[in-house]
Amino acid sequence: MKHRFWTLGALFLLTVGFTRPSFAQQARESADFMDRVWWGGGFALGFSAVNQVTSIQLGVSPMVGYKITNGFSVGP
Repeated sequence: MKHRFWTLGALFLLTVGFTRPSFAQQARESADFMDRVWWGGGFALGFSAVNQVTSIQLGVSPMVGYKITNGFSVGP
């Protein structure tokens, strides 16, 4: 029982550590439309194990937006 507790704890820590998305984006200062468009993306990786079934999740999320002012952007 103690071994199972440590195994589940280690899997939880791995899952929490690897599922944080990372974001990168680029913005420029100019009046041109394409100079105000920024893009980036996120990446997520997760592991789980329940009832002797192990699964791995992989996620990729692209982003795009338009910089209206220096402190305000919009995008889907």
